[in-house]
Amino acid sequence: MIYFKCLRCKKEPILEEGVQIIDAGKVCGKEHLNHAIIQAMKSFRKSRNISKDMLLEVLVRLSAQRQIRKAIEIFGLKKGIRDVVVISLDEKKLEEFVKKYECVEDIKIIEVDEKKYEELRKIFNINDNEILAYKPKDFNERVEILKRLIIERIALLNLE
Repeated sequence: MIYFKCLRCKKEPILEEGVQIIDAGKVCGKEHLNHAIIQAMKSFRKSRNISKDMLLEVLVRLSAQRQIRKAIEIFGLKKGIRDVVVISLDEKKLEEFVKKYECVEDIKIIEVDEKKYEELRKIFNINDNEILAYKPKDFNERVEILKRLIIERIALLNLE
């Protein structure tokens, strides 16, 4: 079982054993996160994992990158980041993390606003034509299309 929490922390988190800390600013909603977790679990079941570590595999899948170093560079914890998604195989470790860094759960930190939308398009190399091909009527539809395209890129890792 993989557990996760979207957290806004008072204290700046640092790397911890038994948890994977992800910059919440790079996550395109709960669907993106759930899809990455499911794909990571499937990759281990089918022996198609990129990393030897399940938590790192989630990070790799979330980033849609085959290169672990690049996935960490983009999605990993950076100095000054306090809005994080923390993933663990141990629910107790997750609770300890929450207490240690004085965090509160806040699912809104993975929602997408205009600024985050543009950043995610750059990270995943998604151009205007890809979005506009679906003829979105408004910003919410553009965000939903972006999520689908990101999920598609994660799925493509299985084909490479």
